[in-house]
Amino acid sequence: MTTSLPTPAEEKDIVDGLITFLNEAWTPFHAVQAAASRLRDAGFKELREGDAWGLKAGGKYYFTRNMTTLIAFAVGNKFQICQHSGQGGSGFTIIGAHTDSPCPKLKPVSKLTKSGYLSLSVVGYGGGLWHTWFDRDLSLAGRVLVRDPEGSTSARLVRIERPIVRIPNLAIHLQSDEERRGFAPNLQTHFPPVLASEIKAQLEATTHETGAQNVEEKSKQATSAVKAEEEQWPPMSQQHHPLLLKMLAEALGEGVAAESILDFELQLCDTQPSVVGGALREFVYSGRLDNLASSYQALTALIHSTQAAGTLNFETNVRLVALFDHEEVGSVSAQGAASSLLPDILRRIMATYPSGLVRSASEDEMARILHRSFIVSADMAHALHPNYESKHDPGLAPRMHGGLVLKHNVNQRYATNAVSAHIFRELARSARWSLDLRGYEPWMWEVPNGPCIVYGRRWPPATCSTDTSISGPSSSTIRVLRGIRGMQCVTSKLQDELDKVFVEALCGKEGANKRPKDRKSLRGQNKTRLFVCPLSVFLSSSLLETRDRYIPF
Repeated sequence: MTTSLPTPAEEKDIVDGLITFLNEAWTPFHAVQAAASRLRDAGFKELREGDAWGLKAGGKYYFTRNMTTLIAFAVGNKFQICQHSGQGGSGFTIIGAHTDSPCPKLKPVSKLTKSGYLSLSVVGYGGGLWHTWFDRDLSLAGRVLVRDPEGSTSARLVRIERPIVRIPNLAIHLQSDEERRGFAPNLQTHFPPVLASEIKAQLEATTHETGAQNVEEKSKQATSAVKAEEEQWPPMSQQHHPLLLKMLAEALGEGVAAESILDFELQLCDTQPSVVGGALREFVYSGRLDNLASSYQALTALIHSTQAAGTLNFETNVRLVALFDHEEVGSVSAQGAASSLLPDILRRIMATYPSGLVRSASEDEMARILHRSFIVSADMAHALHPNYESKHDPGLAPRMHGGLVLKHNVNQRYATNAVSAHIFRELARSARWSLDLRGYEPWMWEVPNGPCIVYGRRWPPATCSTDTSISGPSSSTIRVLRGIRGMQCVTSKLQDELDKVFVEALCGKEGANKRPKDRKSLRGQNKTRLFVCPLSVFLSSSLLETRDRYIPF
């Protein structure tokens, strides 16, 4: 199998795709919407949790929860529920990432007026470096609940493209020497973004009222407003500025009146678009890279590894990607990685596959399939910072462009252990893509997705897992820097060659000779060069066919 660095044209294609995704995904709601659109275009069928599932061999599916978490999977044609005693069998090949990022979010009552300004009351979501949000051109995006003309309620996504709010810094002449040396804003008093001046808002409201064409139109507007207030109490105009509600209605489009807005979940967003930067165009400058970059990698991996005809014909596993919400606040929600969502879905897949099965999988069969599964939790890592070298362990600081970082933590903030690290290293060696082994972060205080998935509710402890990511020198700020290399590798499309090299590396030539014979029929098919994410190599490897036989842990 041959690999090489991407050509400039190939590199531009994959990075342009990431930039487009980032600029669409202002919030977790929009990230899931963008991901679902790409899955539908790739032939994935949408499922609903409340419906009966009839899964088929070779089928590709996805579903969402709360519009902020997405799980997508492809069922291998040789995935088997009825496991035979002995070695080998089917399993799940899983990549986990998350869709949320630290940001200020509007409070349930955001209406705030002081010193002649209309401001918004906000609260910090997650562990952000909040000083980076000052003096930026900001806007709002999220989910809005709307009452339709027929009286039904629907959820719509909204994004106000232009800058409408700003968190102004205090002028240097009004700061003491101590305040200049250590900027420590009070988030309750110093953080509310300014929406408008009070006098201008009053003038605009007066102009709007006098601009009504006639008395009849004024009467209709008044009647509509009174009816809306009677149906909802307290009215939204008491909780949020009428100006804000008016702007949301305009952004939602025709047919939506401010009075029909029932509630919303909105966050502040930077309006500066994501771009490729650096003198040599080697960096991505963007907000929300933690962890939309990994979400995009995982999504692309699943799509790329299943897009060619016949790629699932000899697949014994289910390839699955889970993009969770609420990682930044502990993953403990109903749609977070620490919930029972993923284990429940895996059991549901086993219980409803194949379509028309006369009986559900037994608990014993489920346990054996889960034992043969492998999970990769993909999140951001901290690369060596050139201006703060002393903050890193000299021998264990990941480097930019060093490839995917294999992350370790002895206090179990990551799920990587010696076994899973060995397997992932061998996969990287066989596929010839870069792997940075210096990802030891002893200071980790949060619990990323990896441990939440593996050590969460009802998850079998024998499941093999690891944490990996791309790295950059900063995180949790309004905009961060990442290198574009390490997000991908170039491999042959020929699946059989990858399987052979990998199994030989892990199990020796004897293990390679014991692979299923029908895989050899892939030999000679479609050897065109393909520029893919390294995680798609992981999803499409034949590791799990031989794991129990050669790695009895």
